[in-house]
Amino acid sequence: MSIEYVYKFEKYDEAVDEVYPLLILNQKEVNIEKTLKPDLALYKNMSETGHFRALTIRIKDTCELVGYMLVLVNSSLNDAGMNVASIHAMYIRPEHRGLHIFTKCLSWLEEELKKKSINELSFTLSTMSKANKLLEFCNYKLTDVIYSKNLGA
Repeated sequence: MSIEYVYKFEKYDEAVDEVYPLLILNQKEVNIEKTLKPDLALYKNMSETGHFRALTIRIKDTCELVGYMLVLVNSSLNDAGMNVASIHAMYIRPEHRGLHIFTKCLSWLEEELKKKSINELSFTLSTMSKANKLLEFCNYKLTDVIYSKNLGA
């Protein structure tokens, strides 16, 4: 018997309590040196202004949360009139990987963003992420490299 999954955008207040433990699991998996201290008030504010959306992945029969994509939406600073979205974080529980959930969810997300006149979707990944090959399989191209340094301020 196969599991059926449901993908949908949820309001911040509806999703934060369930998503947060998965954020912690994600952080441990991709970058154990960094301490996760999300600004939950900022997430809420961005959600209320339409700049942040929580895309949840749930088992249809039980509503159990098995994954998420945190989507930031803005107008492009470089291309006037262009709307862009970026995946700030994503995670699927290990026991649900390898079932094409990611590619199906990504396809669903792309269609939803098109309906909202979003022209471009990008991903910011940890260097420890294993999603690179999946993104290339889904026709995403490596376009930027980001270097960061903790300035200790």
